[in-house]
Amino acid sequence: MLKRLHTVQGQVARTLVPMVNKGIPSCMGANALFPVPPPGLSSTPERDALIEQIVSQSIIADMKPAATPLSESARVDAVDLVVSKRKALMNLDLPAAYWAEYRQNVESYLAQTRGIKAKALEQYKVAYRERLSRMETLTIKTLVPDTPATDITQSLALNSSMLQVYRRLSEQLEKEVAAESWSHMADMDKRYGVCERYAQCWQN
Repeated sequence: MLKRLHTVQGQVARTLVPMVNKGIPSCMGANALFPVPPPGLSSTPERDALIEQIVSQSIIADMKPAATPLSESARVDAVDLVVSKRKALMNLDLPAAYWAEYRQNVESYLAQTRGIKAKALEQYKVAYRERLSRMETLTIKTLVPDTPATDITQSLALNSSMLQVYRRLSEQLEKEVAAESWSHMADMDKRYGVCERYAQCWQN
């Protein structure tokens, strides 16, 4: 993240600025530096089954969403902790409406973060399928784990490469959720004039 320098009541403060990579899709296909990905080969039941086998067996435990959702009491406790810490840190006399909105923003942020793993996993599956769909069937067969035809070196290399894709997708989703929450908080602090009184306010 970048940091912004600003002054509040004579004090110079540094606040973080969330950066979200939106990519440059408009450049795709413009020239050799931005090629259009080749289309996938025709789908067949055999190819689809092989691809699904590779993708499903590539998923590790860390990619899977939590099997047990956060309990209501644990969720409330987590929100209470965030709000109470912020109140103590700011030490400002702010109306109840401000803190009600702050709590709502925190609840929304926590709810969205809990959904990141599921979204990242689905995007990972789509990306993996698209990558495999551009390969010949004979090549795909060598990437299916634990068969006589398996090319272990290539299979492990591909899984390692796609694991990095998963991590980038997950990080991007985390940044998007954080940026959205940041924007809501900054709008709220602006409306309540918080930045005129508190150096570490939220700012866009």
